[in-house]
Amino acid sequence: MLSRLSSTILIPFLVFASLLLGALFGYRMGFFAPMKPEGTGWFYEEVFFQIDENFVDDIDLDRYQTTGAKSVVESIPHGEYYSIEEAEKESQSFEGRYEGIGIQFSILKDTIFVVNTLRGGPSERLGIQSADRIVEVEGLNVAGVGITQDSVVGLLMGPRNTKVNVSIMRRDSVFPLSIQRGSIATPTVSLSYMVDASVGYIQVDMFGAYTHEEFSRAIESLQKQGMTKLIVDLRNNGGGYLDQAIKMLDECIEDNRLLLYTEGRKRKRKDYFSTRPGVFEDGELVVLTNSMSASASEIFAGAIQDWDRGLVIGQRTFGKGLVQEEFTLSNGDVMRLPVSKYYMPSGRCVQKPYEGKDAYEYGLEIVDRFESDEIVDSSAITLEDSTEYFTLIEGRTVYGGGGVIPDVFIPMDTGRVPFSRTFLRDASYSYFSKNREEIIEQWKNNSDAFFADSTWALLTVLDDTTMKSLSKEDMAWANASLQNLYAGMIWMGNINRVALHKVDKHFQEAKRVLKQYEYALYQTKNKEDYETLDASIYEGESEAYAKEYSLQPFWIRMGLLGAATLLLGGLMFSRGSSKALI
Repeated sequence: MLSRLSSTILIPFLVFASLLLGALFGYRMGFFAPMKPEGTGWFYEEVFFQIDENFVDDIDLDRYQTTGAKSVVESIPHGEYYSIEEAEKESQSFEGRYEGIGIQFSILKDTIFVVNTLRGGPSERLGIQSADRIVEVEGLNVAGVGITQDSVVGLLMGPRNTKVNVSIMRRDSVFPLSIQRGSIATPTVSLSYMVDASVGYIQVDMFGAYTHEEFSRAIESLQKQGMTKLIVDLRNNGGGYLDQAIKMLDECIEDNRLLLYTEGRKRKRKDYFSTRPGVFEDGELVVLTNSMSASASEIFAGAIQDWDRGLVIGQRTFGKGLVQEEFTLSNGDVMRLPVSKYYMPSGRCVQKPYEGKDAYEYGLEIVDRFESDEIVDSSAITLEDSTEYFTLIEGRTVYGGGGVIPDVFIPMDTGRVPFSRTFLRDASYSYFSKNREEIIEQWKNNSDAFFADSTWALLTVLDDTTMKSLSKEDMAWANASLQNLYAGMIWMGNINRVALHKVDKHFQEAKRVLKQYEYALYQTKNKEDYETLDASIYEGESEAYAKEYSLQPFWIRMGLLGAATLLLGGLMFSRGSSKALI
């Protein structure tokens, strides 16, 4: 009985033990490494498995996995990878805020020089002034020790409501201050003003969370001052939120117009229309662009061009016709991937070719423009995709495949002057430090005279003999540059850029165009003409215009609304970006 029981228990145990030992042996020998089905994901899993099992020392694979993922994502054109901290800083920039003490600074003679304080910020509230110098931070001497811009940012920025102790030098006095950091608003519409009695100017630096709101307020303010013509400056604007570009267009383009559509390999086509009366649908309009105007800037400029709503002036835009979507990974990091392309109302896509190119090769395309002389000669513009499209009102030829080509080309100003910007900056800051009160008393309440003066600023740096040796053009440029620097310190705002407009060829051409611009399209508009126009554009056209343009029947709209309501619950629990980035 005992022998039979022992056999009953022992034999299965021995079999199990043999299988276990065999599995362990196979595991150590690599026989049971992950299966190798086809697919890149499994390949990377296999690589990390072998490293984990066989590397000579202990190794933090999480760090290498993050590094590897970042490398893969950023090798894709317009693929971006951010750590949790980097993603937060990036989010703050799009939200129009950052956390710090609220100053603009420069390194002057190895000292932190306060150029100006930001309105409503902690430093302004404490009475910090332009030309003050920060010589100590938390008891650490920061003057005369070779401090860098990055070091200053690291010392002074930080979470709101935290404090940083500094020592301020004002002329010959030094006094301590404890600054409580705050959340500093950074408007994306950085400058708006009346150029003359009828022309307004608005500069948009990026498309952040509140850009449309800022843009609308700026237009309404300028209209109260008599604006009927508008310059929108999108130079060096690298894009941002898609919805903000669409809302800005809605303020400028007639209702029920196709503004753009998006479509991708895994994303169905989505159309975006103007939906309501805008604040500036009738006035004359020009848009300024250059090679660093990208994404949302191109959407705005391209739609204005396609609908013959205004003219684009400047240089060919960057050529980013991709919509990015944000994904939060399991470790908290964030990646942005292009998920679709956007197409202009004419049907063109401005994305420049990237097939067969990694991110580095793709980035060199901008360098090629300089080497080909495109920046100074419009005849040097070449597109790999030269497919012709046509504007929707006047039938003018436009192109996709490489940015928005301007209606009026302005070459980049490559002229040389005998003074570097660094020399002018340092000289103006030094002079302002010594004469701050006198300068402010002279000009604070007389900005028109300040910007009209053509020699004062230059005389603060150069003697009369040196000035006589300058050409008229060189003198104008140098004086405007100095006025720009002084104005930033006098008025503590962005009005300083008005000075540079006097020598800005893009800006001057925009003024000339608006002066002689006959806007016939919008002088005689009526409902019948527009209904006829709508039908002629969309009837029988290509797939880009296949969507019915007229108002949908009521029951179809209600059906769509019902479907949307049913999906709302699921969308509430989906994890993804609420903002499309372009």
